[in-house]
This record gives sequence, structure tokens and C-alpha cells, in this order.
Amino acid sequence: MELNLFVIDILSYLSPIILLFGSMVALSTFKKYPNSKLVKFFSVLLLFSFINDIISRIFAYHFGSNLIFINIYYLVELLLIFFYLHNKSLKYKNIFFGIFLFVFLFNMYEFLTVDFNDFTKFQSYSKSINALFLLIVSISIIIKQIQDEKQLVLNKVIYLLPIYATINALIGLPLNILVNYNYETIYYIWLINNINSIIFYIVSTYTLWKFGKTQKASLLG
Repeated sequence: MELNLFVIDILSYLSPIILLFGSMVALSTFKKYPNSKLVKFFSVLLLFSFINDIISRIFAYHFGSNLIFINIYYLVELLLIFFYLHNKSLKYKNIFFGIFLFVFLFNMYEFLTVDFNDFTKFQSYSKSINALFLLIVSISIIIKQIQDEKQLVLNKVIYLLPIYATINALIGLPLNILVNYNYETIYYIWLINNINSIIFYIVSTYTLWKFGKTQKASLLG
């Protein structure tokens, strides 16, 4: 148990370090390619993730609760990822946009009804619903890519999204248990959650860095 807590602790501090590095890459790349939609998307995603992570830790330290930042993060993530993918090569855009509106309204409903200050009563399903929706969207785009035999620059993140979203969807369901109970299994679930997020941040940072490097090479060539 103590070893599990130590590993989770290490990973929890590794996350903002990776996000800080990712934010630095984002700012550097955005400065060179401010008109690229890919650069804008990843820059905002990484910078927001870093700021949200730091502020949530400050709130937890000073006020004892940072639960609301779970919902804030996954709402902003939903908006960023959906609108980026919606503008790329998504089939049935109108249908997906209609589902998106429902998911967005559900997020707003939870902001109004969930008690973010009471750990014992806290249960939010926004994380799972958002993740399930993004899972469907990402799979739809992968299928279209295969059918069109196209390779987008966003390739690696698109292929990672189904895994990332599936883990988030499953972990979000028993959120109340994960927040309140002390079973050893729960620590393994938090461990998986941390690793899932860290891998997503690393791949996002790499994609942004690779884009900048490719653009630089093409200019030199």
C-alpha cells in the first residue's frame, strides 16, 4: 500500500513537470506558426492543462477541496478536442454537433447541481459522458481516415484518443468511491488514471514538437 501511494505521489508531481515542458514547447511553436490550427489546438490544450493542474493544487492546499477542477478540466477538454476534430474530417457533422450540445448541457447541469465541497456526496458523470462521446468521435475519424486512405498530421493523437477516452469513461463512473474510499484496488485505478493522462500529455507535446520540426525542415529544404 505504501509503495502504491509513493508511486502515485511521484506520478502526480510528474504531471505538472511534463505539462510545464509541453507549455514551453507550445509557446515556442505558437510563436513561429501562429496561424496553424494544429498549433493553436495543442498550445491551448497544454497551457490550459498546466494552469488547471497548478490552480487545483493551490485550491486543495488552501481550501481542502479541488473537486470542481475535475469538471472544469473535462469540459474544456471536450470543447477543445471536439471543435478541432469537428473542423477536420468528421462525417455526420450535424448529428455529432447535436449530440455535443446534449453533452455540453449535461456538463452545465452538473455544475449547477453537484456539491463540489462535500466529498461524501460528490459524484459527477461528466468525465465519463464526455469521454464516451469523444471515443465515438475519434473512432468515426479513424474509420474515415482508413476509408479515404489519408494520414493526418494529428495521426498519433487520433489513434491514442480511443484508449485515453475509454479509460476516462470507465474511471469516471465510480468517482465517488475513488474519492472517498481507501481500498488498495482504488490506488491501482488512480495509478492507471495518472499514467493515462501523462501518456496523453507526452504524445500531445511530441505531436506539437514534431510539427514544428517538420515545418522547419521543409523551409530549409
